[in-house]
Amino acid sequence: MARDVFPAIGDLPIAELTPPLILAVLRAIEASGSIETAKRILQRISCVFGFAIAEGKVKIDPSERLGEALKPLRRGRQPVITDLEPLRVMIRIAEEDDARPVTRLALRFLALTAVRPNELRGARWDEFEDLNGSHACGGFPRRA
Repeated sequence: MARDVFPAIGDLPIAELTPPLILAVLRAIEASGSIETAKRILQRISCVFGFAIAEGKVKIDPSERLGEALKPLRRGRQPVITDLEPLRVMIRIAEEDDARPVTRLALRFLALTAVRPNELRGARWDEFEDLNGSHACGGFPRRA
């Protein structure tokens, strides 16, 4: 929002925002190749309007139907790294990135666990307990 939305429409009163103004912001994001980001930004904008409606600042959400005007997400195979050297390069780049520390730690944890982000996000604490135990699998409990 700070990078893509506020510079374009952040100074306008919320009641003056129209579907074409919001769509122009979203299309600029799409044009940079960030289709998924445009969709997520649209969700955030709609949440802001939901709050503004509850506060009595506006009567409608002009972003409500804009999702239909955005480009569809392309679903397909995700790239995979199968060789060790490109993996090392990717991890080094992630470690040197100017991301927040928690983001770098999350990337490191993903690399160490080799799971999909949604699998990790949905993991339960009991799945991490006793990892340093004396199990025959090097500390990891066997699953049936």
